[in-house]
Amino acid sequence: MKNKIYILLFIVGLSHSGCKKYPEGDFRKQGPKTFITDKKALWSLALYEVNGIDSTYLIQTPLTSGNFYKGFLSSTYPDKKEYGKLIFCSNHNYSYGTRFINKNSEISFITARGGPDQCINSQSGTSCQRNIFNPEGIAEIIFKIQKLKDKECILTCQLTNNYKIILTKD
Repeated sequence: MKNKIYILLFIVGLSHSGCKKYPEGDFRKQGPKTFITDKKALWSLALYEVNGIDSTYLIQTPLTSGNFYKGFLSSTYPDKKEYGKLIFCSNHNYSYGTRFINKNSEISFITARGGPDQCINSQSGTSCQRNIFNPEGIAEIIFKIQKLKDKECILTCQLTNNYKIILTKD
């Protein structure tokens, strides 16, 4: 009986040893599925940090109405045939082509709509927002995924400055 238990534990341990995890938990294989949102559970911006300084409240102008950070980012597959390859992301003023790379340990953002500081004119005035997923205006930004779970995503990037983004789902 003891031998069967040891064999079972060995098989379970062996099967989990080949699964890579993010530094703060969860399996990389589930990354793209976990990142996708639906209409009821969009990603909200919890933190935008630049060089260790909380800059969350500096990314938008005061003219923005409502809770700007709630439902900040949506992510969907543009085509079911492309499942796992390209993810379409958008927030208030920007759109991105996004993909998981390096065995799902990193995520790349290519800005499809909007510049470094995108402004939109409306009846209430002009609303401007910084492009937090491409803060230095480079063609493609690659963020390391520190944590990606159903309710929380932590992304970091080192360019001229160091960036950290925490997204949460309600």
